[in-house]
Amino acid sequence: MNLIRFNQHPAFWNLLNDFDKNLNHSTNRNDLSSPLVNVINQDNQYVIEVAAPGIKKENFNIKLENNKLVISSNLKEDKDEKNVNYSIKEFGFTSFSKTFFVPKDIEAEKINADYNNGVLSVSIPKKEKEAALSRNIKVK
Repeated sequence: MNLIRFNQHPAFWNLLNDFDKNLNHSTNRNDLSSPLVNVINQDNQYVIEVAAPGIKKENFNIKLENNKLVISSNLKEDKDEKNVNYSIKEFGFTSFSKTFFVPKDIEAEKINADYNNGVLSVSIPKKEKEAALSRNIKVK
C-alpha cells in the first residue's frame, strides 16, 4: 500500500477515496455542516460510524434500497430565538444525506443501528462465506 500526502478540500478527497473495494460512499452535503463518517470493514460486518452530536435519534432516517444505504437527518432550524443576540454562533445543525453503495454479500434483514454519545453506528452483517466443497471421489 502506498501512502500519498493529499492536501485538498475534504469534499474533493471523499470523491477520490474508496473506502473498500465493495463499499463505496457518496454524499450530498453542505461541506461544513455534514457529519464526518468512519467506515470499518471487519471480518463479519461493515460498521458505519456517523459523528452527529446533538441530533436526536428519532431525527435519523436509514433506508436500504437497491444496494444503496442512505443515512439522513431532516432538521428544522429553531426560529423561536427572536430575542437572542449571539456574539458567536457555531451550533448550526442542518439536514444531511449520505449514500453508501453496499456490496451484495450482506444480510440486509440484519442491519441495525445504535446511537450513543453522539455517534450513530450502523452495523451491516456480511453473509457467511460458504465452505469450499472438497472431497475425495472414488472411481468405480
